[in-house]
Amino acid sequence: MGSTVNNEVEARRARVFGEVAAEYARVRPGYPDALITDVLAHAGNPTRALEIGAGTGKATTAMVARGVRVTALEPDPRMAEVLAATCGSTMDIVVGSFEEHRVETPYPLLFSAQEWHWTAPETRWRNAAAALREGGTLALFWNGDRPEDPEVAARIVAAHQACAPESNLHVMDDDFGWDETGLEELEATDLFGSTRYEVYDSTRTLSGADYAAYQATTSSVRILPAARREALTAAIEMAAGRELTLTVRTALALARRR
Repeated sequence: MGSTVNNEVEARRARVFGEVAAEYARVRPGYPDALITDVLAHAGNPTRALEIGAGTGKATTAMVARGVRVTALEPDPRMAEVLAATCGSTMDIVVGSFEEHRVETPYPLLFSAQEWHWTAPETRWRNAAAALREGGTLALFWNGDRPEDPEVAARIVAAHQACAPESNLHVMDDDFGWDETGLEELEATDLFGSTRYEVYDSTRTLSGADYAAYQATTSSVRILPAARREALTAAIEMAAGRELTLTVRTALALARRR
């Protein structure tokens, strides 16, 4: 019973982003140019790629700008609509899940930005291997951040603890940026090898209001009842102040299909 409940909660969390698709596109960060360069170099500078969970196109647009024709899978039609408005004519958008999608011609590159943890653990590695040609590149990457000023970080943590102590906030973690979901599985699977990890550090400055809006696009905040979500967002904005600088860590995992 517990496992069923957890699966239902995760399924709900995976589909909340479309509620705020426009805000997601506005306030979520993109990805470092150096990361895009490294991914494409690892894949042999391909002209086509498959993306899992494209969202509103934060990573997609960066790949398209480098001349890659991306087949972008996005299960939420509301997110896909924003994606299409961004660069729909230069990519192929498929509204559907990774689990449902079937690849006819394997790709040299499969990438997933901030989304791999939403894929089904029991099938994701097998599906990824099936979608890639032999020697093809699997690239998984995530952004993590925390306020540069520890006093601001502490105020934001206190706001979460006061309004929504169960929400998933990691602004004080030393390993922020890494989403460990699946990485042990990647090391263990015999479908992929030559695993490589990279980290890219940067900073980002936001107004307090935009930081609160950014936090409100996260799944752990979206699933809160509306009144608590609004109270938390207001508390975060107050804690953040007029402006804050974030230390951003972008983590990349690369592997080759055997």
